[in-house]
Order: sequence, then C-alpha cells, then structure tokens
Amino acid sequence: MRKLTLFLSLILMISFSANSFADTYSTTITAKTWSAYDTQTLSSVAWTAAATGGAFWGYDATKGQQFGSSNSPATALNLTTSGISGVITDIKVTTSGASSIVGTVGVSVGGKAFSTGGASTATLTSTSTAFDFTGSGSGAIVISWSQSSSKALYLKTIEVTYTTCNASNLAFATTSISKMIGDAKFTQTATSLNTDAIAYSSSATNVATVNATTGEVTVVGIGSTTITASQAATNGYCANTATYALTVTALPTLTLTDVTNPAMTSTVGTPVSQILNISGLNLTTDLGLSITGVNADQFTLSQYGLSPVSGNVPNTAITITYTPTSVGNHTATLTMASTNALSVSRTLTGTSSLQGLNTVTEQLNVTALNGKIYFQATAGETLNVFNAVGQKLVQKSTLDGENIVSISATGVVVVKVGNRIAKVIL
Repeated sequence: MRKLTLFLSLILMISFSANSFADTYSTTITAKTWSAYDTQTLSSVAWTAAATGGAFWGYDATKGQQFGSSNSPATALNLTTSGISGVITDIKVTTSGASSIVGTVGVSVGGKAFSTGGASTATLTSTSTAFDFTGSGSGAIVISWSQSSSKALYLKTIEVTYTTCNASNLAFATTSISKMIGDAKFTQTATSLNTDAIAYSSSATNVATVNATTGEVTVVGIGSTTITASQAATNGYCANTATYALTVTALPTLTLTDVTNPAMTSTVGTPVSQILNISGLNLTTDLGLSITGVNADQFTLSQYGLSPVSGNVPNTAITITYTPTSVGNHTATLTMASTNALSVSRTLTGTSSLQGLNTVTEQLNVTALNGKIYFQATAGETLNVFNAVGQKLVQKSTLDGENIVSISATGVVVVKVGNRIAKVIL
C-alpha cells in the first residue's frame, strides 16, 4: 500500500511539473528578414513590424536586421507577436542603433510593461547589447523602440522565457462597485477554471476590508480601494489575479432651516408667505420637494426641485405661500428627498378667517325671511355676505335706513356691515 501511495505521488508531481514547465523561445536574425513593414516568421513565430518613418531595411552581420536610416529614420518602431502562449516572465532583446543614437527600447506583455534595471525602458547604444526585461504576463508581446535622433535601428536576437500552463480565466463579474459609508457588507466572488482556493485582499483597509477566504467586503471609510483575487499556479493552471475597484462615498444629507415660522395666519383669498432654507450634500440625484396632506392645495412652493452641482445643493431660500380658500385651520406636510438620503419633513400650518373679521367690534341686528336679509344701516357702509366656508356671496354699499338683500344660498351665512357682524340661517 505504501508503494502504491508513493507511486501516485510521483505521478502527481510529474504531472504538475509537466503542466508548469518553464520553456524558452529564442531566435537570431542571420540575414535580412524585413524589406517592408509586414509580418515575418522567426523560428516558427510570426512577428509583425510597424513603424513611423524608416522606409529603409538592411542587414549587418554584427547588429542584425536594420530598420530605417539617417535619411529615413524610424522614429517609433514596434515588433509584435501573439504566437507565444503561457505566462511570460523574461524577455531578452539584443538591439542597438547607429552611431550617436538617442533612443530607448521597452517591452510589454498583454499591455503590462516589463522592466529592466528598475526602469520600463533601456537606453540604446551603438553597440549591440542584450537588454533583459522581466515581469509576469500573458498575451501579445510588444517590443517598442523610440528615438529623437535620425539613426538606423538594429535587432539581432529575441529570447522569451515562459511557463506552459493553462489559463484559469480568473475574473470578477463586475470591475467597478460604488457603495456609501454605512452600507451593509457585500460579497463578490471571482470565478475560475481552477478549483483551488482563491485569496482576497484590499489595497486600502481604511476604506474597506475583505475576508481573505470568502471575499465578503466590509465598508470602513470614505475613499477608493482595489479588491484583488489571487490564485496560485496549481492543477496545471497558471497563477493569476483579478481585481475590481470599490469606491465608498459619504451619505447624502439634506438640511432644512426655518427662517420664519411655518405657521401662517391669513384671511380667505389673501396669500401670505414664509421662507425656508434648504441644502444638500453628496447627492446622486435631484433634491425634490413636495407638499402632501388633506390641505395640500392651500400651500404652494416657489421651487419643487433643485439639481446638485458636483453632488451638492448650496443653501437655497424656498418660499412657502399659504392662500386659504376657506375659513378654518389647514395643515399639510412639506417633504424634501433625494435618493439614498434621509428625507426631511415639516408640518405646515395655516389658520384662515373671513376677510376683515378681525376689525369687527359690534353685533349687527339682522332678520332673515324667505331668502332675504333685513338690516338697518347708514348710506355708504360696505356690506359683505359670506357662506359657511368663507366664500364671499355679496359685496355692495348700503342704503340709509332699512336694507333688504336677496341671497340664493341656504344654510348658515355671515353678514358684515361696516364693523358689525351677525350670523343667520337661510
């Protein structure tokens, strides 16, 4: 039994080694290969050359393939291939320029820049030199030359070290998530063809922390962080990472300040106004205002919506107008709201009376009979008759002595003559 276990272990070790074996691609240019900016095959791998300028091609036994000349320099030259699969970790480029060359060479893999001597580019010389670029990536290899001089560029050898393993396709479904401070914990896990464990980390733990095993994220503070999923090279798959950006913003807040008392008093048909100041911070949508309630129609606002600028609404004066249409007490609710913000409300109160009743000082003697009102007055006094809800039915000047006024309404009416008042039933 122990022999069988040892045998199986050896098989697994051999299998793993075969699936993650480091290999090397190498090519040396021994003759003029390019005579135009096109695709040529070097040691069974297709390489495509493209340049700005440089309409000259040649060969030097020591320096290799020549691109451009002093009369027609290639100010920018790229050599690209997608013919090498696996995880690339090292690229050596033997290259140079003509005498007094002023230029650089750099390497990228899958859009990721490789480095040499801690820099992303190396300085070209007139002597053929091997530059060693290291990193980790997969995808298209791009060797890039750039010069500010007018010289020929040369390429002698290319050597690529890569690991032959399978891509795990580790990825997140969403690459950008926005949250607000105080939001609940959430989880976004990465998917992978490799069934082995995925480890999670946060680049800024003062913004958010993440459970290394489950990927559950806890929002901590305002700011931005990168959540990274990492998976080691196992089961024949390459090591890989995937990321998503997390942005945490402050909660939207709304402020309402009373400048004057929102309790208003008026007479029927006469508008009165009060002022409120409103503002908002960190808003993602417009700040909306509304009036609701049984008596909402008795109140109006100067504005019902405000748009934030860079997420903020500056202090703004809002006018509330109370225009009563009937006698009595009126109430409504003013609400200001914006998405994700805690709404703010105020109760609006209005009290209405009949026009001019606050000047009444005497009782009026009135007789009502068959839809007519009888009263005594002096010539030129003002007569007003109101129904029970404060609507004015009659307004006219009185005659000297007995006055008779016909009223079509029924029920309780209020009769006011000058500063005298009476209530009768018709």
